Amino acid sequence: MRAVLGHARALDGKTEGRQFDARNRLRRFLHLSEGYLFILPALLVLVVLILYPVVDAFWVSLHRTSYATLREFNPLFNYVSFLRDPTVLASLRISLVFTAAVIGGHFLLALLFATVLNTNPRGSGFFRTVALLPWVLSGVASGIIWRWIYDASFGPISEILRLLGVANYQIAWLGDMQLALPAVIVASIWKGFPFVMLMLLAGMQAIPTELYEAAKVDGATGLQNWRYITLPMLRNVIAICLILDTIWWFREFASIYTMTGGGPARATDVMVVHVYKDAFEFFEFGRAAAGSMVTLAISLCIMALYRRLLKADMEL
Repeated sequence: MRAVLGHARALDGKTEGRQFDARNRLRRFLHLSEGYLFILPALLVLVVLILYPVVDAFWVSLHRTSYATLREFNPLFNYVSFLRDPTVLASLRISLVFTAAVIGGHFLLALLFATVLNTNPRGSGFFRTVALLPWVLSGVASGIIWRWIYDASFGPISEILRLLGVANYQIAWLGDMQLALPAVIVASIWKGFPFVMLMLLAGMQAIPTELYEAAKVDGATGLQNWRYITLPMLRNVIAICLILDTIWWFREFASIYTMTGGGPARATDVMVVHVYKDAFEFFEFGRAAAGSMVTLAISLCIMALYRRLLKADMEL
C-alpha cells in the first residue's frame, strides 16, 4: 500500500513539474512576444505600404501588359525592353550626376553650418528652427516655390538681375538644357541640407569635451582639432548620412517633376521620372514596373557599397 501511495505521489510530482515547466515556457513566450506585439502595428503599416507594393510591382514586371491589364506571363520581356531603351542609360547618367551633386552639396553646406552652430553663436536656436523649414516642406511645395523663383519674367532672380542692370536678365533657368539640371540641383541642395546639418551637429555635440581640452593643452589649433578630432569622431554619423541621403535623393521625384517634368528635352529626366512617364504617359505599366525594380536594385547596390566601405573603414 505504501509503495502504491509513493508511486502515486511520484506521478503527481512529475505531473506538477511538467505543468510548472509548461507554465514557465508560456510565461517566457508571452514575455518575449510583448515586444513584437508593440511593434505589430508598425510592421503591418510597413507590409501594407512598402512590402506589398514592391511584391506587386515585381509581379506586374513579369507580365506583358495592356494598359493596366496583365496579358501574358513573360519574365524577361519588360526588363529587356526597358534596358534596351537608349534613353534609359541617359536617365541613369542624369540620376547619378544629380545624386552625386546634391549629396556633395548637402554634406559641404551641412558641415559648414554644423561647425558654426556647434560653437553656440547668438541666435543659433532660431537659425536651427528656420533651417528646418526647407526639410519639412513637401517635394511638390518646394518645386512650386523654386519654379516661381526661377521664373524668367516674374521670379526674384530675374528681378535682382534687372535691378543690377544685367542686359539679358530674363534667363529661362528651367527651360534651358544647360541650366535646367544645375537649377534643380541647387533647389534640391536647399531642401535637403538641414537634415544632414542636424545629424552632423548632433554628432559634434556628442564628442567628449575632454578630447578638445587635451588637444588644447598640447597646443593644437582649431583647424587641427577639427581635422584630427571632429572629423574622425563623426565617421559613423557621416556614413549614415551618406547612405540615407543617397537612397532618398536617387529616387527623388516630386520636386523634379514639379519644376521641369523631366525636361527640357529630357535634360532632367532622372530614372524615377522616366519610370513615371512610362506608366502614366505611355501606359506601359509592365515596363514601368520593370524600371522601378531596376531602380530599386541600383539603390540597394549603392547602399551595399556604402556598408562595405564603412565596414572596411571600421576594421582599419
